[in-house]
Amino acid sequence: MVYRALSFLDNSTLTFEDRLDVKPGIYYYTLVGLNEDGSLSSETSPLTVEVQSA
Repeated sequence: MVYRALSFLDNSTLTFEDRLDVKPGIYYYTLVGLNEDGSLSSETSPLTVEVQSA
């Protein structure tokens, strides 16, 4: 299991690509929304991603 701490983005960012030496395995992310004013929303959503070798 790998946990990554990511930087905050802004409301104009609609996608994210993890380029940090991703290897096959299971990765866990927590998505946190931003309010219109750019402050963190209290809403979060977990995301599990399984990376397989090409």
